Amino acid sequence: MSIKPNTQFAGSNKEQRLELIKVLNNAGIHEYRENYYSKPKYSAQQQLKGKSHYVDDDALSYFDAKVLDCGPILDGLFFYIRESKSNGLDHVERIHSYVYFDIWGNIVDEMFALSKEDECYSTKQLEKSEQAYFKVDVVKYYKEMLIRWSGIKAKQVADYREATDAVSKMQTAELV
Repeated sequence: MSIKPNTQFAGSNKEQRLELIKVLNNAGIHEYRENYYSKPKYSAQQQLKGKSHYVDDDALSYFDAKVLDCGPILDGLFFYIRESKSNGLDHVERIHSYVYFDIWGNIVDEMFALSKEDECYSTKQLEKSEQAYFKVDVVKYYKEMLIRWSGIKAKQVADYREATDAVSKMQTAELV
């Protein structure tokens, strides 16, 4: 049974999201696409492969977690997982929650904080909880993330240039 999160409060319209997807695609960053595995766990693993270890078999086993449902939302700019996991060491009750990922496989912190505050012990509770409403401003979120990522990449480029210069000096010293 698929229970997708409500995205009507996401702070963007379809036109903005499609333009954002074009910009991201030009930068080599691609959105999530619908896939049709028979089990949500396999779908989530395929979508997050190389981006996040959240749904790796070892992580799921460690947290006694199950992927109940998953899929792309907001034209593939985000990916959600509806999960249930053990509430602790006694494994008696299960906590149900949504987890949201951006296109890099990062957990969307703003929404993750809601799942920590709003523990749900059934799917019915989860459907009515705050975490079932994805309320992130999509354009603002990706603008902030792109600024952050471009800063990280600029530092990496500077580090590579410095390393290249050091290696070049080493080669020159060997020739003398």
